[in-house]
This record gives sequence, C-alpha cells and structure tokens, in this order.
Amino acid sequence: MSKTTRGDIRRQRRREAAQARERRVREAARAAKAREKRVREAARAANKAQEDNKGIFFPVLLILLLVFGLPIFLISSVTLPDIQTALGMRGTPGTATVLSCEAHGSGRNSRRACQARFVFKASARPPVVLPTVADVEVGETFPAAINSEGDLVLPTGARGVWRWVPPAVSIFVIPAVLMIVFGFYVVRSWALGIGGIALALATAAAMIAGFALGG
Repeated sequence: MSKTTRGDIRRQRRREAAQARERRVREAARAAKAREKRVREAARAANKAQEDNKGIFFPVLLILLLVFGLPIFLISSVTLPDIQTALGMRGTPGTATVLSCEAHGSGRNSRRACQARFVFKASARPPVVLPTVADVEVGETFPAAINSEGDLVLPTGARGVWRWVPPAVSIFVIPAVLMIVFGFYVVRSWALGIGGIALALATAAAMIAGFALGG
C-alpha cells in the first residue's frame, strides 16, 4: 500500500471521528433542550395547580366553616345545659338511686325509661322520684343533679360529662370525611387529607371513650 493511500485512510478516519463527536454533541444538546422543556412544562403545571388550589381554597374553607359551625351551634344549644348540669354549674345537686327501668315499644321505636329516687344534697327537702337517663341499672346509685326544668335527673361528675362526649364529637364526622375527600381528590392537598384522617381517628377515639366511661 502506498504512502498516499495510507494517508487518505488516516484522514478519512479522523473525519469520521470528528463527525461522530459532532453527532454526540448535537444529541447531547437536543437531550438538554428536551430536559429543559420538560422542566418548564412541569413548572407551568405546578404553577397552574397552585393557582387552581388557591382559587378553590376559600370555597372549601367556607364549606368547612359551615359544616363545622352550624352543627356545633345546633348541638351546643341543645346539649350545653345538660353538660353544665353534669359539671355542677346548673341544676340541684344530690344523689340518685335507680328504682326501675322499663322498655316501651318494640324494634327501632323501642326506648328505655328509668325512674330514680333523688336525695337532695344540701336541703331538708324530702326525696323525689323523677325520670333519669336510660343507660343505668336498677339499684345503681350515683352523684346526680336535677336539671333546670326540674323534670330529669342527670348523672354528674366524670360520668355525666363523658356521656355527652359521643353526641358532641359526632359533629366532626362529616367534616372529617369532607376534609379527606377534598384533600386527596379535589384540591390534592396532603395536609388537608391527613388532617381529615387525624380528625376522624380523634373523633372515633373520643366516641369510644365516651361510650365506655359515660355508660
């Protein structure tokens, strides 16, 4: 093989190597541009999602306030007097002894009616017999108070307070469900969804404790 031929082969190889380097550089540049484009698109999507979340945040907040506030107002207006009686803030204190309990009706319409003999704590007044709560047993004696209307004997102390915990905290069940749904499926907010789960668990624990300690 002549020197000229060998030189041509070397030059051809150098040209091919240079072309290969140029192709690699162009491919790397295209890949970098593609990555940059994907980053820009992801940033735009994140910004759009954030703006959408901001737009829906206040309606969701308003819904949650209504769902929380209205039941709290309604239930507190009904249960607050009895809770105050259980805490000794209202009513006439004394001691109650359950005399009898009878079931009225059948099926879903059945209800339990109990009568208790109430002895006044700080008065010379004679004992009276009045209706009391249904979750008591005949012969049971417990600290109690007559409500402000004078027609019902309610347990006082820890038992009296705990028995009102389940109906009081049950108002948080619906808000907890809404927080979970809105958090995970509507606004895509992990904080809101996890907060709903925490609220649901706390509500369930409080209700269980209320049934156990207030019964």
